Order: sequence, then structure tokens, then C-alpha cells
Amino acid sequence: MDVSFLGGPRPQRGIGVVAPFLLDALTELGVRRLALVTPYTVSATRVLEEYVGEAGVQVAGCAFRGLTRHIWQVPYRDVVAMARQAVRPGAADALFISCTNLPTCDVIPQLEAELRIPVLSANQVTMGAALRRLGTRAVGPYQALVHKMDISAHEWPVLPEEQQEGWT
Repeated sequence: MDVSFLGGPRPQRGIGVVAPFLLDALTELGVRRLALVTPYTVSATRVLEEYVGEAGVQVAGCAFRGLTRHIWQVPYRDVVAMARQAVRPGAADALFISCTNLPTCDVIPQLEAELRIPVLSANQVTMGAALRRLGTRAVGPYQALVHKMDISAHEWPVLPEEQQEGWT
């Protein structure tokens, strides 16, 4: 079997190298229903939906941007708006923001506080896989994946308004 640089199987054609790391994170958190955000076209987004569906995870909501280039130019506020569009109250156990080129790091804690579900990004699940391979874990405030919490019993933080400025 062909393996990636982090020791896992390479994903099928049309799926990025991040996808197996996403499945690991979903398993770690016990996620069965997932909302998706992607900057991609509808066809590329459907490939990701099918991939997680084949792993037994139901896609409970989705928002996509339709881009094929200049993804790094998507502002935080647009990422947040797509997240709000994709997540219906009570429908998803977690949200995944796909694409390592989307700005996500600064919005994860705020979105988790607002949506009351774990928010995973492509960069976060990839770094998590690399750190696990090294025998360590990430550290940081407010991120469900970092704290590997029981999502059904978690008390979500309420962040001060000043931390939320600029992305709402």
C-alpha cells in the first residue's frame, strides 16, 4: 500500500491528502453528522461529501464558494458566513472547514463558542496528525480537537465581544 508522509494511506483520486486526517479527527471526537464548508466548486465539494459519507459520516449541511483559484483571498468574515450557512441548530456534531489555503485559525474558537460544536480545519487536522505521529499533541485555548473533549457534555466558552470583532 502506498502511504503518505504521515504514515497513512493516500486518499483516492480527487481527494486531498488532508482527508484521511479529517476521518481520524472525526473518529477521535465521535462525530457522526458533519457540516462542511469549502471554497471549492460544487463538484469538488461533492467528492468530499461522498468521501466522508463512505466513511459512515452523514453530511448534515454544506456551504461552498465555487472557487478554483485565489482561495487565500477569501476573508475571515466570508468563512464565518459560510460556517453559519452550513450549520443548522442540532443537525451537526461538528463543522469541517476544508482547504489549507483558507484563513481559519483565528475563527475556530469564536465559531465553536457561537455554534456550540467542534470546528475543525484542514490545517488543524493535518497538524494534529503530524503531532500524533511525533508522539505529542497541540496546545491552545478553546479548540475542541486540541482538548479531545466529550462533545455531548462540553460547556462552550463565551468569548468577549472584542475577540469577535472583525469577523462578524
